[in-house]
Amino acid sequence: MLFHSINSLPIEERVKLGHNASSSRVYDVLLDSPTVPLKSKRQFVMDFIGHYHTLVDDRIGSRVGDRCWSFADTYLKVPPKSPSQGNTNIYHDYRKKLLAA
Repeated sequence: MLFHSINSLPIEERVKLGHNASSSRVYDVLLDSPTVPLKSKRQFVMDFIGHYHTLVDDRIGSRVGDRCWSFADTYLKVPPKSPSQGNTNIYHDYRKKLLAA
């Protein structure tokens, strides 16, 4: 129920929740919960692709980004082979953030 409520929010609102100390803990519980299906957790992490640079540009959001990175499988962490493949993984967002610093 909670997972569906979070997923119904626009991604910009989910990023804002990730920047909040209290609501970011809900994300922790979602990723740690044995009752949330693995497929749903993976989708949750994938939904942030293209927005991780915004999420991690905050002290608390950075912690959420680290949690998502820890959960992510190898496919989500591998950089694209060419620019034509687009931004399809978490690595690209982290790299974008690091290059901006």
